Amino acid sequence: MKYFLSAALFVLLPLISESRAQDVNFANVAAEVRTYTLINQLSAERVLIGVDYALDNVGYVARTGKNSRVIHEHINKLSSRLEGVRAIIILSEKGLLIHDSFRYPAKVIDLSDRDYFRQSRETSAVVIGDAAIGRTSGVPFIPVAKKVGDVTVVAIVSPHLLISSQTQCVSCVSAILRPDGSVLASFPPAAQIPPNVLSLPVLNKSEEGIDRANFLHSDTAIAWKQSALYPLIVLSAKGLANTARVGFYD
Repeated sequence: MKYFLSAALFVLLPLISESRAQDVNFANVAAEVRTYTLINQLSAERVLIGVDYALDNVGYVARTGKNSRVIHEHINKLSSRLEGVRAIIILSEKGLLIHDSFRYPAKVIDLSDRDYFRQSRETSAVVIGDAAIGRTSGVPFIPVAKKVGDVTVVAIVSPHLLISSQTQCVSCVSAILRPDGSVLASFPPAAQIPPNVLSLPVLNKSEEGIDRANFLHSDTAIAWKQSALYPLIVLSAKGLANTARVGFYD
């Protein structure tokens, strides 16, 4: 009996040690991705808070200003000072471009078919549109729109500035998502975030958390948090050591 117990312990001890090592590995990685998630949340909200205030300011100027040249100069200077903003445009009640920080006079374009314009007409809150590629520039952008009085003011935001890329680890993946799961920004920029990432069971548990998920080719520590200020979900993930898999997730 003594020899049997000794043999059993000889077999079990490595397994117990391996289990503890895996627990420590997960705890360390989970703390890491949680930190990145919070940093990226603050980064995205900082940009959007600045944009939010700017849209109100521009809307007021557009309603009260009489000189189109003065309005153009105002939005041109404002867009150059705002972090992450490439341009600001003002649309009429019917969706026609009437002011453009990039060009004076503004080229007459009908943007009434844009989802962000239609959604902005139904709410007083900021509307964050889908990430898109500029037709002429070929550069990615996110339209952030807000109805102010009769006009809709739109900031053209660079997606990569929503994520604090300087603080990310080399082997981590981070993303800013809309509640419908569409990706607004990611790090690395070329990261292929699955379109149905929000179908992961762990992300349906609560507005924020840390868990394990078979995701991005590995057993992954994943952290997420919904912004209380804007319709955003911030996500960061990192694969645990020695857990490579074939698919995105099981």
